[in-house]
Amino acid sequence: MRPVILFAHGSGAGHDHPWLQRWHLLLSTIGDVVPLTYSYMQEGRRIPSPVEALETEHVKQATAAARGHRNRPLLLAGKSLGGRVSVRVAQRTPALATVVFGYPLISSGRKATRRDAPLRSTEIPTLLVQGTRDPMGPIDDFVDLVADHPTQQLRLRVVEDGDHSLECRKRPLRAVGRTQDDVEREVLYDIRGFLRGVLG
Repeated sequence: MRPVILFAHGSGAGHDHPWLQRWHLLLSTIGDVVPLTYSYMQEGRRIPSPVEALETEHVKQATAAARGHRNRPLLLAGKSLGGRVSVRVAQRTPALATVVFGYPLISSGRKATRRDAPLRSTEIPTLLVQGTRDPMGPIDDFVDLVADHPTQQLRLRVVEDGDHSLECRKRPLRAVGRTQDDVEREVLYDIRGFLRGVLG
């Protein structure tokens, strides 16, 4: 059965951003994508609401998506902030799995903090898609999180040379005869495999 995918944006760009539009189309080959736009973005505010408020919105939208598509599996997906909130709320929603693009493991700013607690405690199958050049998420830290996860529900898909948006540098790609489109198709293939394992 074709799943419903609730897709949340990152902190600084809404669903009109080219990256989100591109991945909306890619994910649409797997399921029916429902964009989730947090109220601060709808209101034109640049600074996100407190994470607790975002969680409340997210749970409400996930519940509505599940109610509006009865008997169909619900998946949560999100970019950066949207992915972080997806992980935090997954167990409070009807979602069967979560896919995160660029989990912001280390906060930016003068007082950097680690945001690994939700990942360590999740009991929902979760796929992290992380670039090796992402300053907000050292790959070695994610490898350790996956290896030590108490429920073994955490998975990692590494994008070699990818940044926080999974974008790879053009010159190294050209050197091996590949393009960014190739990278994204390969990531999509692995997301499809992950979801096949979850949904059966």
